[in-house]
Amino acid sequence: MRKNGYLPLRLQIWNIALAFSLILSFMIVIGALLRLSEAHNGFANAPKDSIFSASIQRFLTTTDVLSGSAWSFLWTVVPTLIFTLFSLYWGVIVSDLQDRQPFVDLGSGKGGNGKQTVLLDYRQSFGLIRWFRAFQNGHYILGVALVLQIIVSFALVPLASHLFVASDIVRATGTDMLIATSFNGSAFNSKSDITSILSLVSATRNLNASFPPWTLGKYAFPQFARRDGAPVAANTQLAANITAYSANLDCAIISDYTAITKDVGTGLGVYISANDRGCPVQQAVFVEDGGASDYIASSAITNCTDANGPSRLIMVTGTYDKTTANHLTNIHVISCVPSYWHTQGPLAVVARATSSNPAVATFDDSGEAVSFQWNSWKTFEENLQFPTSLDPTATTQATTFGLLAATYARARSGSQVLDGPGLINATAEIFQSSFAFTASSFLLQPDLSAQSTIGLASVEQGRIFVVSYIAGTIIGVLVLVAVWTLVIGIYSFRGVSILEDEPQGILGIAEIVLSSADLAAIVKDFWNRPGSQSRSTFEEFITTEKIEERQFHAPLGDDGRHTIQEMTSQAEA
Repeated sequence: MRKNGYLPLRLQIWNIALAFSLILSFMIVIGALLRLSEAHNGFANAPKDSIFSASIQRFLTTTDVLSGSAWSFLWTVVPTLIFTLFSLYWGVIVSDLQDRQPFVDLGSGKGGNGKQTVLLDYRQSFGLIRWFRAFQNGHYILGVALVLQIIVSFALVPLASHLFVASDIVRATGTDMLIATSFNGSAFNSKSDITSILSLVSATRNLNASFPPWTLGKYAFPQFARRDGAPVAANTQLAANITAYSANLDCAIISDYTAITKDVGTGLGVYISANDRGCPVQQAVFVEDGGASDYIASSAITNCTDANGPSRLIMVTGTYDKTTANHLTNIHVISCVPSYWHTQGPLAVVARATSSNPAVATFDDSGEAVSFQWNSWKTFEENLQFPTSLDPTATTQATTFGLLAATYARARSGSQVLDGPGLINATAEIFQSSFAFTASSFLLQPDLSAQSTIGLASVEQGRIFVVSYIAGTIIGVLVLVAVWTLVIGIYSFRGVSILEDEPQGILGIAEIVLSSADLAAIVKDFWNRPGSQSRSTFEEFITTEKIEERQFHAPLGDDGRHTIQEMTSQAEA
């Protein structure tokens, strides 16, 4: 038996040293991970799909447990589990400290009142306010330990679940890029399928489909890839400085025009003549009685000789009205000057797992746009107006290009009535996409003498970071717990307890009571109460007899054992 009495297993020096070492290791590991996280943009890689799965079955049955969403289990649940177990471990140490406290007070030379000794049981107090009672009783070491236990349980454990967080970073490395295609202005001819181009325009502009590969709305881009031919993983971003190709329309509403009407048998032919910035333009609209309600006629004029441009794209729209001379009302005459441009700038594309063609991410078009003319421009502009569309609603008669522009204009304005400015903007965007898709499909051809340029290969990598303010908070709490663990160890080792061994249940308590004549006498007095008091409870008996105010101690007897005694006034004197 120890000289200072029985010391519970959890308060022995070896266990205190173990607890201190465990706390110290927590601080070292968290501090090291924090330094690694700050120095290397995270301390470990994390999969892109790092959201914990809501399906436990999916987690348990996955063939690769440490892939995808299951990875997040490691940096969310595991830290919480570790600190939950530590909280329980620390709680056991504090629990033994509080259970031992009354026996230490009795073993001290001065003893204490009944409230602090023979009646003291901290387990009767609500856990969250137990520390307050300890401070009231002057048990300051125990009081601080109880406060730290609350902090560990209700602050440290929840914080641990947010100690690590997964976030994406971009790792960029310079690499040689090979520009695989170049612009060939003669590659488009009268046999080229312009209908497929207009179908793509309809899908992207009117049905919100994705743009074709190597295009972005109004731009067509030459294809490029790593010069070394190394495989590119999905989600890798490649960037290079390239030349993008685009087209534009400079449109104007012509209000000064001449309309000549002729009977063509099934209706009227309305022949519009005007002059657009020095170029004579004409457009015919054939209006059928009892036919469509809206008419959109468009064509290309490619023989202009003025300085504004060699061609015009003219569009005439009108609504059927038999009461007017030409059976049309709400007439808009729009004439546009096409132009073609190339712009240098950095293009970024992202490799996809589902396609050999990357997705265009961004293009910086802040560079200077330079106008150019290409060999087959006439064929392109004329062919663009040849296809006609069958309107399933039988309400519109138009070329395919005109119907696309009208549909796009109506969708943007939210009105079925076509207005001049809205139609101009829609026509310009439809023309831009038509050229971009034509350039991508026909004009940008494989180049055997491909040029090389310096580019960037960037990978968006998931990384696990330590949240610095949470790590600092946890380390701060652990420092306090570590210091107080040593204080508890020293206090427990030096404190004199009257116990010779661990009390074994009710029999152990009975042994303590029966070994003390004074305690046995108090119990005997309770059982020998007069008849009028026989129904009172033991708690009422304690209050009536003022046992809380009596003084008790446990001096060491000649037999080497402590015996609990009530201190008489003479003894106190």
